[in-house]
Amino acid sequence: RQARDERDKNMVKSTRGEPVESIRALYESCSWGTSSDFGAEKEMLLPALRVPEDQLDGSWKKSFAKEDYIIDVDNKSITNRPDLWGHRGFAREIALILDLDLKPENEFLEKLEIKKSDLKLSSKNLTVEITDDKKCKKLAGLFVQKIENAASPLWMAARLSKVDSRVINAIIDTTNYTMLDVGQPMHAFDADVIREHLIFRSAKNGEKLTLLDGDEVELTKDDCVIANDKAILSLAGIMGGQKSAISSDTKEVILESGIFDATVIRLTSARLKKRSDASARYEKSLDLNQNISAIERFVKLFKDSNLEIKIDSPILSLGKEANQIEIELSHELIEKRLGIKIEPVFVVKSLEKIGFKVASISRFDPVTLSEQRESKGYKVKVPSYRATKDITIAEDIIEEVARIYGYSKIPYILPKKETTAHNIENVLRIRKIKSYMSFACKMMEVKTYPFFDESFIEKFGLQIKNPIQVLNPVSQNYTTLINSLIPNLLKVVETNLHKADNMRFYEWGRIWECSNTSTLLSTSGGLEKKILSGIFFEHKNFPLSQNDSESISGESKGFYSAKNYLQGLFEMFNINVEWKKAKSFSDWYDKNMSAELFYKDKKIGTAGLVDKKFLNKIIEEGSAFVFEIDGEFLLNFNSWDIKFKPLIKFPDVDLDISMLVPLRVTVAEIQQLILESNELIKEVNLIDSFQKPEWIDKKSLTFRFKVVDENKTLNKDEIEIILKHVEKRVEQAGAQIR
Repeated sequence: RQARDERDKNMVKSTRGEPVESIRALYESCSWGTSSDFGAEKEMLLPALRVPEDQLDGSWKKSFAKEDYIIDVDNKSITNRPDLWGHRGFAREIALILDLDLKPENEFLEKLEIKKSDLKLSSKNLTVEITDDKKCKKLAGLFVQKIENAASPLWMAARLSKVDSRVINAIIDTTNYTMLDVGQPMHAFDADVIREHLIFRSAKNGEKLTLLDGDEVELTKDDCVIANDKAILSLAGIMGGQKSAISSDTKEVILESGIFDATVIRLTSARLKKRSDASARYEKSLDLNQNISAIERFVKLFKDSNLEIKIDSPILSLGKEANQIEIELSHELIEKRLGIKIEPVFVVKSLEKIGFKVASISRFDPVTLSEQRESKGYKVKVPSYRATKDITIAEDIIEEVARIYGYSKIPYILPKKETTAHNIENVLRIRKIKSYMSFACKMMEVKTYPFFDESFIEKFGLQIKNPIQVLNPVSQNYTTLINSLIPNLLKVVETNLHKADNMRFYEWGRIWECSNTSTLLSTSGGLEKKILSGIFFEHKNFPLSQNDSESISGESKGFYSAKNYLQGLFEMFNINVEWKKAKSFSDWYDKNMSAELFYKDKKIGTAGLVDKKFLNKIIEEGSAFVFEIDGEFLLNFNSWDIKFKPLIKFPDVDLDISMLVPLRVTVAEIQQLILESNELIKEVNLIDSFQKPEWIDKKSLTFRFKVVDENKTLNKDEIEIILKHVEKRVEQAGAQIR
């Protein structure tokens, strides 16, 4: 319409001398043809169109398709199906649905001579080359010596307009029609411009190209181009260049059709914000064997439209052919996966209808060694247009059979699940551990993050040994996997300090430790461990005994109080744990009030008071007892069977003994000495412990031990003798009886 108005302004007089008014009136009585006249959604002006001379009188209207049909297809069906980005792919599917015969592809192709090679090939008028076969799988070129550069045929223009494709001229429109028909983009170059050489290569950083839409783009080494010896001709798989475009003077063309890497095309298209019909198809990973078919389809279309085209050169095809995928599956597997009985004949006919080649496999009876009549399996050859990424395993074939059969025909039956007995001992043991911690120890279970809180760690000035750092942290504050649950439990205490004075928390969680010198999880093979950890916290100090007058006595009391809770856990599983003074410990432990836990010679954990100076960095006042126990050990420990032993008929005697012992002597050592002093001593328990500043290097311990004779009642003299033996034995260890 703009062109019409401009022409109207410049028009002054007709060549026959008619007045301007008459010409304007005649001109305005005609209307300019647009694509919307053919049913397009986009309104675009149409150029001159080609109609046979014998139909210029209007008889072309008799053969013109006035009626059309629209088939609405869900877009999800197209996304993962490259073959459905062309009309032939849809025709194949519709022929299956309507049970019609699909016309052979050969009827639509002009068979030409083909020369093949891997990376470079030359003919008389053309050289085709691939410099990177990973980014370009296939590349084909054809030199056309003579081609009629005419207007587009009316029927082609009508069909292109209906799918909102712009009509230009016969050469360009035929390339677009071929792309829409077979799903393979292709490009036509002016042969006089490109000088008979096509090279696929990676672009160089900073190279520039003016595209067909007039925009100039700057390329990088990650982009791919079609070029000749001197310049870039097009942006491979996306858009052609302006300099090598078809013009009204074009008489010779070079047709190019390639298969390019989907990822490269997608990234380049996104970076340059240049998305075209070609790039949309290349992003789907096209059939490796269809680029030659596209060139042959172009030639066939040109000849069928009675347009002149002369070819005396072969198609030059580079790249390896697609591997034939062959999948073998049994009929039993199909029925098992679908949950229905299905006829083998249906399976074969349905798959062959959409291009698969199916051979039945007969099985042999293992008893009679004779071939069974009924087909028990299939050997399926997948067509190349489905083999790129769509059909790769037996289940993909079964899915094709299911959709052809009809999902709505498959009855809704819940699958049967066979339940078999399996060992749930670990589940029950975890449940038992949590029950003991929650109810017997009166602790609350928490779940913390598997990362150290960097800002919280900085308050303590902790240096994490052999840290394991994640490659993609969720936050800059959470970059390191935990190798201990204690710091996170301390953070829980700090967070809830305003809610309660006394807190007890435990966590059944995981920690990670480096198995080598690397600190990246992706390369270190970090070792994951299950851990039971907990904390007993008192805002002031642990409760003092009646005789204690100093805070240190209260802390000692708190240590043994918490120890008794852990001992109860071990006794529940019949684990005889030995508490030894810690030789090496983490930064948060009080070196004088911490212990390593051993079962026989195996270290299974640590426990002890938190160092006052360490704790005061986050909490001004308070005391805490923390522990960590190997979770795998607790789960996998096999305790001995407990057998009933008849009760002793004679009474037992409980004796108490109080003493001052050096600080270096442990409670466990004293208990062992008392047990060994006489065979009638059956049980020894610590009942009291405290210290005073004036004692310097000593502490007071009170034990209660049980004495019993299975054969008689002990008299006073016998009891006195046993007590003397006990006193004598502990004095040898430096104890002073009080």
